[in-house]
Amino acid sequence: MFVKKLYMKRILLLLTLSLFLYTQSNAQLKFNPQIGLTVQKLSNDKLKTTSGGSTTTSDIDFEGKIGFMIGADARIGRRFYFQPGVFYLKNTTVSTSKGDTLGNIDFENKIYRSSFKLKALAGYDLVHKDGFKLRVNAGPTYDFITNIDDSEDVINEDNFNNGSFNIDAAVGVDIWFLTAELGYSYGLTNAYDNNDTFSLDSKYSTIYFSVGIVIGKSIAD
Repeated sequence: MFVKKLYMKRILLLLTLSLFLYTQSNAQLKFNPQIGLTVQKLSNDKLKTTSGGSTTTSDIDFEGKIGFMIGADARIGRRFYFQPGVFYLKNTTVSTSKGDTLGNIDFENKIYRSSFKLKALAGYDLVHKDGFKLRVNAGPTYDFITNIDDSEDVINEDNFNNGSFNIDAAVGVDIWFLTAELGYSYGLTNAYDNNDTFSLDSKYSTIYFSVGIVIGKSIAD
């Protein structure tokens, strides 16, 4: 919990510093509230459990279901810009396991995950015209978990790491005051908190599509 709060403070400090630099440089600022759909899964892996000095292994397959996201980001700059943001995500991942620990019987569990995503991206307009922009962005993000639940009551938040560092990349389009974005988030942190009796090295990956509006100076810069 202390580590999670420390990460949050550092990222919030980065966002605050960025806004301060904006006010000092009088750069252009746009605000983009958005809503969208997500599909989040974990990389397939082998679950190793140790009990009584013996280790057993199960194959774990993960399938992402459609979730949602809502939040906003800002664009600080002109054709090249800094893009901080905060989003709330609700995702469902279905895990299916089969192996020694389950007597070769398939076992399915739905994992419900709520989290906040903090973004610190950089973006660039590939096309920069009046009333139309084609843009790309990329950079680090951090997801911190607010709640974990599952359909079989076999896991809880203690089984997961508090959050995940990620690398995000997206392509977007602005048409006058409307904006849309398609992106991918690759997790760098193990989803599960491994210990002496439990080992599973799966990482998150998320595809997202969002739509929203552009508030601020005209995109016809």
